[in-house]
Amino acid sequence: MASSPGSISYLPPLDKFSNDEEVPLSWRSVFSILNSDNDIENGCKAVKSFLNNEDVLDILSRPHSAFSPPSSETRESFDKKTALSTSFSSQYNIREIKDDTLWLSKEANLDEITSLRIVLLECHARNSTRLLGPFSEEEVANIQEAIGKNKFSNSLSLSFLPHGLQTSIIQEHFEKLESRKQRIVKTYLSEKRFTWACADKLLQIFFHQTTYEDLQCNEKGNIIPLWLKQRAKDLGTLFLSKNIDTLILQHIGAIRDRLQKMGSDSGFFKQDGCEEIEIDWVQTQITEATLSMKILYHLLLHATELPSSQVVLEWYQLLESYEFFDQLGSGDAFLGTSIIPLQALSTVISVVLLENLDPITLSDNPDKQYLISSDHAEDKPFILNPNSIATLHTIVLQAADSGLITAGPAILAWSVLLQAISFRVDNDKENAPNDEIDSENLHHTFAVPENHHGYSQYESILQRIQSSVVGDVVDYLARRAVNVCHVFDIISEISDRLGGTNDAIFPEIGSQMRNKLLLLIRKCVAMGYIPEIVCSTISVLNGGCGYWEIVNSTPNFFTHSPAVKFLNDDLLVEAFLRISQSRFPLESLPFLQIVRGLASSSFFIKPDHHLSILRSLEVMPVFTHMLPIHFVDYETTQEEDNNNTVILTRIINLFESRYKNLGSDEKNFKSMSILKVDQDFVIRAGTLGRIISESGPRVACWFHQYSALKYFGKLLETFLAASEQVDGTTGVSANYESVCEIIEVFAILIHCLGCSIDVSQNGVENANQLLEIASSGLSRNRDIITVIFDIFEERLQNNYGRMGNNFPLPLLISCIHFIHAILPLYPYRVWPMLAKSGLLGVTKNGESLSTIVESIERPTGRFEFLLSCTYLFKSLLHDVTKNALRRKTIDQTSVNFSGAQNISTGSPDQFITKILLFFSKYLVEVLENSCIWKYQCDDDRRSLNYAITSSFQQILEYCYGLEVPTPSTAWETKIPSSQIKEKLPLMGVLIPSAAFVVESFLSVSCGNLRFQPLLQSFLNGLEYSEDSLFFQQSFMRKRHVISALSFSRTLLCVGAILERPPSQFEKLVFNSSPLIARLYCSDDDFSVPVINLLESLVFAATSHEPEPPSLLGHLGPYTARNFLRVLSNLDKPLSRPENLNKVWHFLGIVVSSRQQWFSNYLLTGTTPRDALTNKSPGKEYKTLEKSFLTTALQALIDVRKAPPIEILSILEFLSLAQNFWPWTVCNAPLYSDFIKSILEYLNNLTPPQLRQSNVEDVIKTCYEIKVAASIAEILAMHLFHSRQTGAAVVIKDMLPSLKYYERFGVLALNYNYSLHGLLKQNFEARYPGCSLSDFKKTILYGQSFDRDYFYDVKLANKMLDSDQAWSGHNSADGIRGEFERSNANLSLIDAQIALFHSWKLLLLELNGWISTEPQIRKIFCKVITECLLVNCKAQPPKEIFLRLTQTRAEFALVLTQRLLQSNSLRNELDGLLKVVWMTVCELRPDFERPIPDINLPYYRSLLKLLYLTICVHSDHKIMTEEDFSKTTTCFSENLSLLPIVIEIIKYVVSHGIGEIATSIHEPAAQSSPEDLVLVTGIFQLCLRISNIATSHPQIASILISDGAINTALRLFSWSDRLAIENDPIYGELSILYLLELSSIPIMAEQLAIEGFLTQISSASIMLYFKNEKLAFATDALSRRCYSIWVRGLLPLLLNILDSLQQSIAIEVAQFLNQHPTLLRQSEKVLEAPLINRTMNHGPKRYITLMSCSEVHSVALIIFILNRFRENMRGKMEIPSVNWDSSAVLESVEFWLGSRNMLRDRLLPTNEREAEMIKAKEESSETVCQLEEKVIAQLTGIKDILDADGNDSETWSYDYRTSIAERHSNVNL
Repeated sequence: MASSPGSISYLPPLDKFSNDEEVPLSWRSVFSILNSDNDIENGCKAVKSFLNNEDVLDILSRPHSAFSPPSSETRESFDKKTALSTSFSSQYNIREIKDDTLWLSKEANLDEITSLRIVLLECHARNSTRLLGPFSEEEVANIQEAIGKNKFSNSLSLSFLPHGLQTSIIQEHFEKLESRKQRIVKTYLSEKRFTWACADKLLQIFFHQTTYEDLQCNEKGNIIPLWLKQRAKDLGTLFLSKNIDTLILQHIGAIRDRLQKMGSDSGFFKQDGCEEIEIDWVQTQITEATLSMKILYHLLLHATELPSSQVVLEWYQLLESYEFFDQLGSGDAFLGTSIIPLQALSTVISVVLLENLDPITLSDNPDKQYLISSDHAEDKPFILNPNSIATLHTIVLQAADSGLITAGPAILAWSVLLQAISFRVDNDKENAPNDEIDSENLHHTFAVPENHHGYSQYESILQRIQSSVVGDVVDYLARRAVNVCHVFDIISEISDRLGGTNDAIFPEIGSQMRNKLLLLIRKCVAMGYIPEIVCSTISVLNGGCGYWEIVNSTPNFFTHSPAVKFLNDDLLVEAFLRISQSRFPLESLPFLQIVRGLASSSFFIKPDHHLSILRSLEVMPVFTHMLPIHFVDYETTQEEDNNNTVILTRIINLFESRYKNLGSDEKNFKSMSILKVDQDFVIRAGTLGRIISESGPRVACWFHQYSALKYFGKLLETFLAASEQVDGTTGVSANYESVCEIIEVFAILIHCLGCSIDVSQNGVENANQLLEIASSGLSRNRDIITVIFDIFEERLQNNYGRMGNNFPLPLLISCIHFIHAILPLYPYRVWPMLAKSGLLGVTKNGESLSTIVESIERPTGRFEFLLSCTYLFKSLLHDVTKNALRRKTIDQTSVNFSGAQNISTGSPDQFITKILLFFSKYLVEVLENSCIWKYQCDDDRRSLNYAITSSFQQILEYCYGLEVPTPSTAWETKIPSSQIKEKLPLMGVLIPSAAFVVESFLSVSCGNLRFQPLLQSFLNGLEYSEDSLFFQQSFMRKRHVISALSFSRTLLCVGAILERPPSQFEKLVFNSSPLIARLYCSDDDFSVPVINLLESLVFAATSHEPEPPSLLGHLGPYTARNFLRVLSNLDKPLSRPENLNKVWHFLGIVVSSRQQWFSNYLLTGTTPRDALTNKSPGKEYKTLEKSFLTTALQALIDVRKAPPIEILSILEFLSLAQNFWPWTVCNAPLYSDFIKSILEYLNNLTPPQLRQSNVEDVIKTCYEIKVAASIAEILAMHLFHSRQTGAAVVIKDMLPSLKYYERFGVLALNYNYSLHGLLKQNFEARYPGCSLSDFKKTILYGQSFDRDYFYDVKLANKMLDSDQAWSGHNSADGIRGEFERSNANLSLIDAQIALFHSWKLLLLELNGWISTEPQIRKIFCKVITECLLVNCKAQPPKEIFLRLTQTRAEFALVLTQRLLQSNSLRNELDGLLKVVWMTVCELRPDFERPIPDINLPYYRSLLKLLYLTICVHSDHKIMTEEDFSKTTTCFSENLSLLPIVIEIIKYVVSHGIGEIATSIHEPAAQSSPEDLVLVTGIFQLCLRISNIATSHPQIASILISDGAINTALRLFSWSDRLAIENDPIYGELSILYLLELSSIPIMAEQLAIEGFLTQISSASIMLYFKNEKLAFATDALSRRCYSIWVRGLLPLLLNILDSLQQSIAIEVAQFLNQHPTLLRQSEKVLEAPLINRTMNHGPKRYITLMSCSEVHSVALIIFILNRFRENMRGKMEIPSVNWDSSAVLESVEFWLGSRNMLRDRLLPTNEREAEMIKAKEESSETVCQLEEKVIAQLTGIKDILDADGNDSETWSYDYRTSIAERHSNVNL
């Protein structure tokens, strides 16, 4: 007895299991992975490690004893494993686990270690079991709302509503001891079943490799990876290390044991009983017996020695005990279905055993010669022991006497064996030579060896056997088998279940089993060509497969099919094919059906091979038909042979005129003249023949050679009503059944030839040749395609009004098969014919498809025609996809597509669009009604729904998964047909269909009906359980559920991408979410589709306003808790990367999508409701044992161990959680350790390898860069939260870890210009009319770094896989390789952009420490420089790169602002101006050329940056409080900057002002007032550079030459007409520009020369200055005019006076006197309350900074003019200005003496002043900055007005002070 394994792989330590570190792997999970193509290919690490364990292989090598009874060893081992159970804390009850283990060990007689493993599996699966439990009342209500009220809902509700329970009852029932024990027993039974299933799967792979080793290397589609083959080989080697007979006997014993147990109770729960457990128990026994029998079958095939007596007798005694399973399961529907595989296997094994007992297999080697004796031991060959033979005969004879149906094949095989022995005995007695034996009957049974010794000993046993019946025993057994047991019917029934149908059993060995049945039939050919044998042979050849099963079959199915075996066997060919061929066309159906069964061999056998079925069809040797009653045109010959040989005396036309008997000689002659051309259709005179029947109508066969394919074609033509010929041998058209079979034969042959696996032959060419041969005998203007389409149309039209059970559906179905078969070859003919067909009614009235379905198929419940049309629709979509690019290029190039036709001819896009739209509309109705239809087989509904939903999903993906550059107007405008293809998108023909599908499901008014098929699919998924016996059916049902989930997800994604309003469909999915969540646990393959659907649901709901529906609320607290617990397992123990990434991505979407309650649940492990209702002192209640936040932090604490893809998914989740829930994340206990871990990870991060050619290496680099980007985002949020909460952060410890970002954060993008340029050039040259943009993907499903990242390579591969230029000589040198490298390069670009943006966020957060950390300032300077230098490099002409360039410039601008706000030293900022100016010059190498509109935002950003960098070098930088809070002072002189400054003034200022003024007058103005402000500001700062005065002449020359003054004056004069929303802003900006010009003395003189005051006064805008309440007006125009007066004109006058002194005084005085209203207004703006007692004060007046500035400027100007008047008295008469200075002085003194009232009257007039009034002034008596400014102005006014008696020195000082104040007021 083998001891149970205790290895860690099989059973992890209990402490690690309790801490959720290691979980045992169930056999069901292993089996699921072994049957999942994707997971096998990727190589699930857990399963690989599990199967690599010696203990596991040992269990698999003995599945019959894998669950051994307990022993002292296992108890001791169990005690050791559980000894430490009290030394650690656990989420599980360790005491409970031990008790459950001992209970299971006792009840199941199972060793303790295996019992412990099963209990641990149940513990781990509890969350899944809870989730799969009964529905609560709330959930049933939600689902009932999704169901709605209709026929379907009524039936569904009856089965659903009783299951609605209260959650407390559900929980209470689950926690019961009895329930837990039932779950443990179910787990135990499941483990038993799937242990056998895993052993069978691996042994199947091993034996398949061993048997077909030579063929394996040549097969297509062999997806079994090397690691799995090696594990299978290891198991097979271990398995076969034992004696084969011993193994066989063990498995026979195991079968007997399971069958015995099946007849008894399970023994569990003896008192109360449990029906569910008993059913599971019976299913387990049947499964184990069946799989044991399957392994036994492999052993028998693998055995090289004859089976021993013990093996044969044990097997047949087992069969005898259960009556060959004839009545097993009868009367029980469940058992009846489950027992079918067992019966089929037992039948085939019985045949195989007797087949191997043929005495001719004995060796002729004397050293190995055995004597025939009754004394032989049991382990000797059965055939050598007469007693054993007699025993077996008794068993078989009893079965024959009883008439056991399932024993028929064994009885027949035994009779054949007895016949062989009998012949051998007779031969031995007569001592006759070999050739005296009837070789015709016996050469196929055995060959006589030279040594005849020992065969006479069989004579006695034969006599005993013969005496057991009356008459010949062989004849008796054969007759009983055929007539009573109906052996050939049994063979047919078994064969029909061994093919590729949905209900097929053993699909992997079905062909092999049918080969064994074919071998039995081969031994029975002596019975003759009888219907039973022929029918069973046809069944064996077909395996129940129709056309669609052949289409969907894998290459391996055809490689080992009985059709190939049949054609390789001369005896079978002669016995069936040749005989049926010789009887054609007299007996047409047998021949056609055999040909149809053999047609699939064309997939594997070359057409020119001598065994090919096509060779038999090319030359038919004889023609057999019934002679007319009065036919006498032959003579007898060779009468001596007496074989009825005759010779024809006149010709026989195989086809005659339809009008032969109508007397139209002209028609007859014309018709006959056509027939005479083709000699295949004429049997010439003199042809020999034979009369094979003279009784009744005579039957003759003529030795006339002709082509069957050609004859088939002509025969089909006669079936047409318009045909002028009929069958000459019958005088009528071809019969209906023959026509169906012929069309079916053509369809299968064409499909198999076109899909041939032999790469050396051109399958398309062979199929074309076949069609040409079939068309060669037809009338002119017809070919076989036309004929079959005409038949199809005739059947539709002629019977349109005759609907009923007699409607010819089989013929229509065969025609659909033919259309499907020729579609890949002749799409240009199929599309127009379908458009003209009455099937859809595209161009005709009436639609036959819907009429047929409603009138015929729906009443019968069989939907074969609808299914065929649906599959045709799917194929049409495939053709659209495959040929979309060719249709655009075919008219413009001769691209050599392999096997391509001129597909564009006759296939206009309008036809294709209409056909697909008609199909789509009808199939939407079919899908909607599919729930209320009744089906004879429910699998038809599943197949129908799968075909429709998968097709609709494909349409949506192709239309909305690809970018459409510009919506095409081809549908709306009259565009020439020749240009439509170029204007439509690549998949434009699908757009109407896609729009209809979207509108059908996502419209606001869409009801429940269209959702119900999807809901029913979800329910089917919940009912689904993985079946290890009916794998084909399980696969079909699973595929159906996955398709419904995927289609629902696609609909939601499309709705989100189209920004559609919330739909009823979305609401119904929310209502169904409890059901969908359960599907996650229902089957392993459902997990990813379910997560994808829920993720899309949350994302789609978030895009709507207001608050999205709560997923947590719809799930309900109980289901949500269980669902999250299942998710928290994180796919353990399999831990597949794809599943993990999907889970983390889903969680990230949840926490970032306004699902507040759900997010809180994820991050804390509990809901607020649970926390409140379960709050207890000293204990924190948690729904989840460990929150997802804790799990994520723990996973990343040791971040270096995980792969980059997994790291990235967790980091993205944490980043989103930290962004939306910072308090929760940053306060987590492990958060600080996590931050340390990622900083350490950054320290160890290696530089990215950006120059790699290998695609996989590039993608790996992308993930590494994206990981660094995510870490930067997390660090930025960490600093932000720390700053918000005041938490201490040691920034010095973080800075060294940021070296990676310093080096690569602003790196130039590694865009491969040559790669993308050559790809575009090569692609568009190869495929004119198409561009790379046709394959650009959208974000329908999101994007991930891979070979399919940007361009849809999978779609392109479907279109171009036959083009050598696309595929290349290997996978890398074609255009496909360029696509993949381009995608990898663009993935790298995206990763770099993400890194830049994340680095930007982190730098902005580091700004908080910029004042205290010089290192941060250095980093800022470096980043600014790098951003600009990268921008100087050539950028790809893509919009994204232009945006990135703009982003870099804006980022550099922000960093520069931060540096200036800090106390940065000048040496830290040196060099920035040069870099910025270089960047500007790089953008505008020629300033004479205008800036492209697309570059204007970027240019503005550079000018802003230029402004800030000039500030660094300005001696008297005047910066606004809006931009900066602090300023640096007094930088040293830097003469080297003057040339750059002069260039800036020349190109940016002087030339720029002209550009701005010009663009303002253009209709589509791209400039704005901000541009003029910016240029003026730059000019202002340039004039404050050290020693700039030395360059004033040069600057003035530049400005004068560019007409700067005239430009500004002209702009001022037009300002009222250029007003923006009645705001003449350009008037103020032009005056401010003049103000800056006036600060240059030379330019001030030039202003005076050009009479600027006169031009200003004459401007039309000055009319608005006469408003008496200009200072107090609130409209935009008045406020702007007042600003022009205060901030522009008055300072301008001061500047002019300063520069020109008294020479301009008269003009200034006159200018002021021209505006008396403004002067009077300035007297009153500061008027103190109660000073003027006569006026009505009205509302309270306020003091503004601008009014103070106005009074200050006016007072200063008048003061200066008064001084000039005194100084120039007698020399110059300067007019006086009427202004009441004394009143103003009185008011000023009042305000200076009433500070409290002044504070109360202060009024900010703009945002900057509003900020000033909030800013406290600690170093002065004022309370805010605005008050300080106002006080300073008032003090200045007082000083000016009091200065009338001061001396000149004091005056000069005060005047300079006032000038400085004026600058501060007019600063930009």
